Amino acid sequence: MTSFPAILFYNDTWSVLMTVESFIFRNKFKDGLTDEEIQLAINSIEADWSGVPTLWQVLPKKQRDNKINLTMNYLVAWWLADYDPSLVTGVFVTGGVPLLEKEIGGVRLKFRDQEVQDNYSKLKSNYFGLRALDLLLSAPEKYQLY
Repeated sequence: MTSFPAILFYNDTWSVLMTVESFIFRNKFKDGLTDEEIQLAINSIEADWSGVPTLWQVLPKKQRDNKINLTMNYLVAWWLADYDPSLVTGVFVTGGVPLLEKEIGGVRLKFRDQEVQDNYSKLKSNYFGLRALDLLLSAPEKYQLY
């Protein structure tokens, strides 16, 4: 399957959004993950999280684009891990249940519970979502008063 990047025009600059080929976490999934599933995840994330490319506008373009790219990749991986947890390899997932604590070799780890809006809470279901949440909460726009 060939995918074509979506083009986004924002703030007088062009940005290319994700493609199947630009998904950097493919190695965290088993070989059964298809290009069609990745494209479905990309389409879903671009629709549900369409504001991500508007974040970090105060940063230099290269740094802003890197943060947007990393965030979008974490969001796509989060969506895929919840969509089919059996495809994930080497990363702990819960199948959509919030990741609050984990036991490793008899040691119980309790994750810091972040108080966030409901739309962000769903990201707590796996490692990828938690990393995306950290990035989203770091955006300076989140703290501006309007």
